[in-house]
Amino acid sequence: MHLLIFAILKKWQFIFSAMKPKKSVNQKSNSELTIEKLRTFKGFENFTDEQAEKIIANIKRLSNLLFGMYSNNNPSKLF
Repeated sequence: MHLLIFAILKKWQFIFSAMKPKKSVNQKSNSELTIEKLRTFKGFENFTDEQAEKIIANIKRLSNLLFGMYSNNNPSKLF
């Protein structure tokens, strides 16, 4: 189970490290991803609102899934 989580996180780290914002976005690290912020990343500039909303929803689902899996396996390391 840990290896699966690790493999998924490494793949996402690789994907997101390649997606540098085109321009500087003044945002807090805990702010929610918006369509406008998503469009600042290379490759997402021309997505429709509907496509961007689906991507954001999928990122949230994946984040919740991975956090849930991690927290169930490592409850003492969370905070």
